[in-house]
Amino acid sequence: MQKHFCALFAIIVANLLARRATAFVGNNGMSTHTFSGLSYSSVKSLKANLFDDLMSMFSNEPKSMDIDESKRMITIPVNSMKLGGLRFALGLHLMGAQGKKWKTKQADDGVIDMFYMLDETGSLAFTFQDRVLIVDRWGPFPSKKYLEDESQVLHEFLDELAVMTTGDGISEEDMLLELKDNDVIEQARDQLLPRK
Repeated sequence: MQKHFCALFAIIVANLLARRATAFVGNNGMSTHTFSGLSYSSVKSLKANLFDDLMSMFSNEPKSMDIDESKRMITIPVNSMKLGGLRFALGLHLMGAQGKKWKTKQADDGVIDMFYMLDETGSLAFTFQDRVLIVDRWGPFPSKKYLEDESQVLHEFLDELAVMTTGDGISEEDMLLELKDNDVIEQARDQLLPRK
C-alpha cells in the first residue's frame, strides 16, 4: 500500500512539474524559456528521476553505486615487481583483513576489488600495472563508517608493502617488488585519514 501511494505521489508531482514546464514550450515543441531555471528537457528528466528515486526508497533491492566516479587513493611507483607473486600475496593479505565488512574478488584483468558490504557506499580497486601500484575508491558518496574502515584497510595494505620491501630474511632476487623511492609508502600514508 505504501509503495503504491508513493508511486502515485511521485507521478502527480512529476506531472505538475511537467505541465508547468510545457506552458513555456513554443509551438515547435522546443523550449524557448525556462521555468524556475529548468528547461523543458530538464523537467522531463527530473520527472523520470523523481519517480525512480521514490520507488527505490521503498525497494528491498541493494543500492547501486555510480561506477563512473572514482578517486585515486594511493599511487606507489616501483622500479620492478613480480606481478603474479605480488598480486597473489597481496590478494591473500586483503582477503585475510576483510572480516565480515568486505568482500574481496579478483577480476579477470588482475585487479583486486574490495566491496564494502555493510552499507555498500564504496569499494576499492587495487590495480597492478607495469611500474605502479594504484588503489582507487569507487562510489561518489562513501559513508563515514566506510571511510573509517577504508582507512584501516589502506594503512594495513601499506604496512604489508613495507614488510615486503624491507627484505627481512628475503634475498634481493626473491623480493616481490622494489620501490622507486624509499619514502613513497610514508608519502602515500600521509594522504590517508589517520589510523584509528
